[in-house]
Amino acid sequence: MDSCRHIPDNLSNILELKAICQAYDSEAEIIKSFGLADFNSLFIIPYGTNPGATIDVCETWEDMLNIIPKANDTLSGRQFRIWTKLYNTLPYTKFRLIQVLDSVMGAGNYTYIDNVETKTLTVRLYLGIKDKVDAITDMLDDMIPANMILDVDLKYNTWQVVSNFTWDELLSYAWFDIKESVL
Repeated sequence: MDSCRHIPDNLSNILELKAICQAYDSEAEIIKSFGLADFNSLFIIPYGTNPGATIDVCETWEDMLNIIPKANDTLSGRQFRIWTKLYNTLPYTKFRLIQVLDSVMGAGNYTYIDNVETKTLTVRLYLGIKDKVDAITDMLDDMIPANMILDVDLKYNTWQVVSNFTWDELLSYAWFDIKESVL
């Protein structure tokens, strides 16, 4: 790489600029040899799009953001927690809250009830995102006003959902699985 070719001719003879170009070229070669995907995984954790992020990268981000990982966290779960912490930005409006919920969990994977009279926000998450409840609760706790009560829980299967199955189809499930599994 020769970055000196980008300098105008009347400045290319200045020793300081030549030294800067040489230093830049050597650093650029190191980065190029390192690989762009590996380089990006050190700095950016776009949840779900960066399978190359490693545990070391997650540990670095967790240290910076003061996140304590749980003992049973997977790499994907740790990336999700980091991503929700980074995605949590101002302004905290109702529109922004719904926009964040849609992008983090997917539209239709939750129910949202905002009761202004009792100052409560109730969010029910579908069973498919059961492992992300704590990270979503932390994110919402940072976003909602301090005088509101936050209630986050899973939306368990009800009789309305189960009634679509025959008893023979449900025999392979335990009662606990019928209530807490995605059917």
